[in-house]
Amino acid sequence: MKRALLALWMGIGLTPTHHFSALAGTDYKIYKPDFSPFEAKAKAWQEWEALGKKGRTTGYTKEILDKKLKLVKPILDANPKWADGHWLYASTLMQIGETQSAQDKASLKRTRAQLAEARDYSKKCLNLQPDLAVCKFFYASAIAKIGTIDGVMASLGKGKLVLNTWLEVYDSDQEYIFKDGYSLQGIVRYALGIFYRVVPDFFLLRWFFGFSGDIDKAVAMHRESLGFTGADGACSKMMLAVAMLCKSEGDKKDKLTGEAFSLLDEIAATPKTEDQSAMVCINDAPRVKKKPGDACGYTKAQVQSRDEETMKAQMKKNNDS
Repeated sequence: MKRALLALWMGIGLTPTHHFSALAGTDYKIYKPDFSPFEAKAKAWQEWEALGKKGRTTGYTKEILDKKLKLVKPILDANPKWADGHWLYASTLMQIGETQSAQDKASLKRTRAQLAEARDYSKKCLNLQPDLAVCKFFYASAIAKIGTIDGVMASLGKGKLVLNTWLEVYDSDQEYIFKDGYSLQGIVRYALGIFYRVVPDFFLLRWFFGFSGDIDKAVAMHRESLGFTGADGACSKMMLAVAMLCKSEGDKKDKLTGEAFSLLDEIAATPKTEDQSAMVCINDAPRVKKKPGDACGYTKAQVQSRDEETMKAQMKKNNDS
């Protein structure tokens, strides 16, 4: 029962067929995607691989990701039943969104449009292959990321769909290791950790929507995430730090606060990189340390409101409409 453990983003490729996680106690079956429509276009595939290698070396910039998007889109258009192409395109769109400034309203508007497109393409992937965990992950993740832009309060109606879809990935025996080294099972735990922290633990949420936050699960998910491959980056550490600060309420006498502050100092001292997504976390670390009260609502897009009175008003608005 992997879900019992609840109590306690990305290139392509891998060759082994199984990956044993001692942490989760599960012998995962490694998913082997079909990239033959892309590989058949040898020049485009070689350029894709070269861009991926550059991104893994220097960090993924918007320029690199835009080029990758332009390579895969015409091949996907020519192969509309290519399930793996749909999630590949969706994941690249989501990576582009991660590189854009959260402080710029115009960037957020562009990001939201890209995330909506990513949601639609990952849904097409699910229509073609309903049990494919990687499609489920990107579908729920796109919806969740849209929610961080629109605001958690305004997105409550999608919360149960996002949570249940991520839990289906968590409960599955499917694993996928992206060429960047990220593990599907690792990043779904990362995503669940953010969900359980940002959504308040509020009984009316359970009553009206059938879900709520849980800060203990948030901390546990981020700790589990760090046990998987590719989860040692600035943002993985950042999300664990803010989860611990949220749980400790910034109390300097709590050992979790000390552990979180040490992580934030480590993140802030990370050398600058061209990886613009990582730089968001590196730049945010000192700000969060100065304002630990923002930890519970922290996302890379913005600090989310978690006020119960605001939430009650939003639930009434949803009910009236």
